[in-house]
Amino acid sequence: MPITDRTVRVPISDIRVKRDERQRREVETKSLESSIARIGLLQPIIITSELELRAGERRLTACKNLGHLDILCRFAEDLSPVESNIIELEENIKRTDLPWVDLVQAITKIHQLYRELNADQTISETAEQLSLSQNFISKCIILTSYLGEERIREAKTMPDAYNVILRRQQRAAGDALQELLETPDLPPSQIAAMSESFDSLPEPMPGRYDPPLPPAEPPPIIPAEQSILLESFLDWAPRYRGPKFSFIHCDFPYGIEFASGPQGLGSESSVYEDKPDLYFALLECLCQNIDRLMSVSGHLMFWYSAKHIDATRDIFRRRAPSLGFHLHPLVWVKSDGAGIASDPRMGPRHTYETALFANRGRRQIVRVVADSYSSPTDKRLHVSTKPAPMLKHFMAMIVDETTSMLDPTCGSGAALRAAESLGAKHVLGLEIDPVSAELARTALKQERQTRRAAAVATMPRLVGAMAGGK
Repeated sequence: MPITDRTVRVPISDIRVKRDERQRREVETKSLESSIARIGLLQPIIITSELELRAGERRLTACKNLGHLDILCRFAEDLSPVESNIIELEENIKRTDLPWVDLVQAITKIHQLYRELNADQTISETAEQLSLSQNFISKCIILTSYLGEERIREAKTMPDAYNVILRRQQRAAGDALQELLETPDLPPSQIAAMSESFDSLPEPMPGRYDPPLPPAEPPPIIPAEQSILLESFLDWAPRYRGPKFSFIHCDFPYGIEFASGPQGLGSESSVYEDKPDLYFALLECLCQNIDRLMSVSGHLMFWYSAKHIDATRDIFRRRAPSLGFHLHPLVWVKSDGAGIASDPRMGPRHTYETALFANRGRRQIVRVVADSYSSPTDKRLHVSTKPAPMLKHFMAMIVDETTSMLDPTCGSGAALRAAESLGAKHVLGLEIDPVSAELARTALKQERQTRRAAAVATMPRLVGAMAGGK
């Protein structure tokens, strides 16, 4: 649909092109030349009454390259306000330095303006008029509907932002499938078969063009006693019948008898004895109850000692075949040099710890992060606490607002706090030691209260900004 009502043919040699510093010096026209040669020029270029080009340099160049002597034109002075807006936006999207957010908004606005001129305007027609692909226009419209979200706006590139949406919708599809599977005594074989049904990524659907609503009141703080239970995982897991978790974080005692060793804890006691029998009992319990605990679409982080890695992988392979483990582990390097030497007479001190990373049902990650992170140890609340910066780094790959997390031996609750800080909708930790459980609950309460106070403090500013204030 041309945007002009009155057109004239003007000799190409008479049209003057005044180049703008913002616009491309080189104009690619091969695909457009093919289209014009096949079906002709569908949209006239825009010139002033002095025959200076206002819009359509690519069309003009293509026609010139094809040997055309004249070209269909519309005078800028005849444009309606809507048409003028379209022309301004079309010229703006030619800028090579235009940020992707501005680009997708401009293209979406052009399509909306075309629809003001013609209510039946299709994405395909807009794509043809802009000499862009229909798929690209569709993605611009989709992305524009999500720009109210900070995570989308802060993506470095348009593909990065689009992948965030794809990954989120795939995770949401997995969660929706899990809800359908919440029926008693569903055979594990059927769960495994149904998990393949969302192997391919869903295509995101455009949201509305309405601006985002002001932020709602923060949700009420959930009692920490309901988030951290005084329970043994060995007793709790077989009787659990609640909603399943999309993320399980396991930091079992490593089974290396650390406390009784020459470099161990000495007189410090632990309810969880660090013995191989307990480690393997916990691991077997996890695998035996994986279908009871884990969603068909989920992730697992499993901290381990190299001493038992071969046996650990063998048990997972035999007892939990639905878990797909990544080749390389996640590595926490202890930047303060803390660690032990298995034999001080023969080898170095181990100053790093590793975690297996697995997915179930091909669940997509939230974002890509490095598989190693350097951070000092933190033993303020628990002797084996993993530091919050490291946990947040790795969990940023997994956790978002769709995440429901279980930590079967949560200790100080550091992993639960890290997941909540990243937006997890639900966390649950188990701890067998009453002292550790109470310390973890207190820390969780304090962090929730701090986060809630910060959200309340920023709400007036965000509402004012959305209303046009400063």
